[in-house]
Amino acid sequence: MKFSVFYIIVALASFLANSLFAATISIREDQELGCKIFLEGEILSGDAERLRQVVRQVLQKPDMRSFWGNTGVEHGQRLRVCFNSPGGSFLEGIELARILMGENDSDLGFGDQVIGAAVPSNAVCKSACAVAFMGGTETFETGDLAPDRILHPSATLGFHAPELIVPDDNYQREQVEQAYGLALASIARIVKTRNEGRYDFPESLLERMLETSPRDMFYIETLAQAELWGINVHSRGIYASSIDEISRNICEAADSRLHAIYLGTNRGYSLQAWDSSIAISQDSEGSRAEVVIASGFGPSPDPGRTFPCTLDFRLVGSSSETNLGAVVIRDLTPNEYLNLYKIRNVMTFPSETKIAQIPYTSQITATQFMNLFTSQSSRQQGTPTYNSFWDHNGSRMGLVADGSRRLFYYAEPRAVLVERGVQRGTLLFEGERRGNRYVGEARIFARLPCGEFTYPVEGPVAGDQRSVTMFGQAPRVNERCQVTSYRDDTLVFTLE
Repeated sequence: MKFSVFYIIVALASFLANSLFAATISIREDQELGCKIFLEGEILSGDAERLRQVVRQVLQKPDMRSFWGNTGVEHGQRLRVCFNSPGGSFLEGIELARILMGENDSDLGFGDQVIGAAVPSNAVCKSACAVAFMGGTETFETGDLAPDRILHPSATLGFHAPELIVPDDNYQREQVEQAYGLALASIARIVKTRNEGRYDFPESLLERMLETSPRDMFYIETLAQAELWGINVHSRGIYASSIDEISRNICEAADSRLHAIYLGTNRGYSLQAWDSSIAISQDSEGSRAEVVIASGFGPSPDPGRTFPCTLDFRLVGSSSETNLGAVVIRDLTPNEYLNLYKIRNVMTFPSETKIAQIPYTSQITATQFMNLFTSQSSRQQGTPTYNSFWDHNGSRMGLVADGSRRLFYYAEPRAVLVERGVQRGTLLFEGERRGNRYVGEARIFARLPCGEFTYPVEGPVAGDQRSVTMFGQAPRVNERCQVTSYRDDTLVFTLE
């Protein structure tokens, strides 16, 4: 990596804090983010060694031994350190990062293990703390390393170029040179650690940090920034939107991360809408769905150099973000390998979303999300052959009569229903004719992405056989796709 003289000058600094108190390192749990260790307060020399001892103590606990394996933590469990610190010594921050990356820690007694990092609810992690946080790492079963850095939406993560600190009214040459040398040594330590290959501190983020005045602070404020630099923003919910938008958001997030890894750019989010077609398929049990965006992702404006993005959604009976599935997109290297990324819930949100606003956005669970595919798949099965056409509240309906079986489909849905995802061929009623009555289930179509809800209905056929009126209790659905109450509903179909 090459840095201009400008960056070196900007980075003149002392990374040691003028505090008499080191950070507090304690053993306690944050179940939301999976932390078992907390580091709080100003970071000073010696804190890395103290953290090393606490990690050893935690790993020797029987409950940790039960799931700590040779390639990481089994059954989805992770060891993480939660940070809440205004900063301090950058040199010590780097040493903290090295512990998280599993470097030189064979004396821990558990091999070359790695540790994740998190900034919990309402916590602050700035300056040297941010440098330490970026060391959060996890190990896949293949032995490959990846970032494990979680930021709570209510937390604050900030970077800046350090300032030159010397004692007040004491600018003797020796002390200035000492502070200057310490600053250069700290920068060199960051660069050296990066070049060793384990410290996933993107070059574009390092440049942005060194470009930020020591008197200012650059905060990670949007999901685009977090995704670009490998920071996972915590969210248990999935963005409430259509399948199309959610799928594109996920592909943009994966594409942005590939830019950071292979191109070292801070641009990212390079969606090129050359082909907007999306194909959706689903298995018979409704636990798996596949979405393919035909093309449009990659660094080049040339349609021939953009690649498809494939999403494989797999629901395993849980709303946890670890069970949402995977996204596959080609990387940007000359060999154009395929990359597989776990879909994290936060990837479903638009990239420009402010991190602090995530708790206030409309969200749904993974189960509700998968229900969208059920209705989408049913709409892609082709247009039925109708026996007759009927009017229903301004929509043209097609009736399929097969023996006693009766099905009403939307042949031409009215505009307000189209906005809710209703398309030609969408089923409204399914049941049977019993004498002069229709009995079965009707559907209501809530705002996207809540999809459809069924409820029982029945009612008479008019004596002239030209209208059918059915009655039922239709559910009321809130913005979280929850049924809150029921209302009287009347469905009237009039033969054309």
